Amino acid sequence: GLWISYDNAKTFSQWTNGYPSVSTYDLAIQEREADLVIATFGRALWVMDDIRPLRTFAAANGAVPTKKLTMFEPPVAYQASVKNAPGYEWSTWGLYEGENRRRGAMLSYFVKPADSKDTSKQKMDSAWFKVFDEQNKQIRSYKVKADTGFNRIYWGFETKGNRRPGSPKPRPGAPEPFGGMDVFPGTYKVVVSLGKEADSTMVVVKADPRIETKKEIYDAKKKMVDRLQMSSDKLTEAVDRITEAEEAIAKVENSLRGVEGKEADSLRKTGTAIKAEIKKIRESIFGRNATDRQGITRFADITTSSILQNASGEIMRKIAAPTTQTERLVTDAEAAVKESIKKINEFIDGKWKAYRTQAEATPMKLFKDYKPIE
Repeated sequence: GLWISYDNAKTFSQWTNGYPSVSTYDLAIQEREADLVIATFGRALWVMDDIRPLRTFAAANGAVPTKKLTMFEPPVAYQASVKNAPGYEWSTWGLYEGENRRRGAMLSYFVKPADSKDTSKQKMDSAWFKVFDEQNKQIRSYKVKADTGFNRIYWGFETKGNRRPGSPKPRPGAPEPFGGMDVFPGTYKVVVSLGKEADSTMVVVKADPRIETKKEIYDAKKKMVDRLQMSSDKLTEAVDRITEAEEAIAKVENSLRGVEGKEADSLRKTGTAIKAEIKKIRESIFGRNATDRQGITRFADITTSSILQNASGEIMRKIAAPTTQTERLVTDAEAAVKESIKKINEFIDGKWKAYRTQAEATPMKLFKDYKPIE
């Protein structure tokens, strides 16, 4: 195995974080990256990225930091462009190759173990990460698991995300949904907080040196992404309304259990028709559900969602500024969203309003009747 000493070889402890207990034959430090390369039995190589946090401990002769939470200076992060080698189909894994370093900015921090004098009973097993740009504007936040001792996570350069149409509404305090457009190369501040404790560091993000990166191209793409996001946000709000309608129908149907009579039967029938209408609207936005049919099923429906995704992909896939083709796809997406919102508005103002009026006029069984217990 791999054994590490922080006190100039007086004591050693085994390093088991991702490293197996195998015969270890040789060690080499790559000083430029501060990486430790290990040669193991069977002619294998294993790389521990950025050992500078361990060196910091060794420089202090193994003394544990006094602070509850300590962040370490991260290495320079490169927005590397990676793709499969030509001639190999990705799903067959035709190449025998080592695992690359994970994409993103490598962020390391240390959580001081609680000592016997610590009377706090608060369990802190997760930390919040917040990223700020050069204008000190928060551009991303997310929650990660935090264990005592060394921790390492990766920020994938993404900015604040937005809810997608049809996704559940986030609960208060929930992490941001998904990830937005990647940041432009620069210097960013990262703050990690654990309970009432917090620490920060700066991370330098650089572009892939093989690819020319221009701010004007990035800004043009960002403007187009923001424009498309406005339509997506409107569609998200509209889909929320039909989702709430479905939830209301479920409550009505639950209240009608055990209720007999023409009025109740008529309301059930109307509710079934309303659900079919909502399904029809959903399919025009998201496509048909393949689970509704047996066997191998694949639908090539052109939906509002697919048109939005096609426009977004056109912007994000290319390293060039948006073209007339991009403008056309975004315009098509805006038109598709408007059409979907029109359908939802007509449904809410028409059939849904009539159903609500009928439901409010129908006597329902809200409470259960009980007989005296003898």
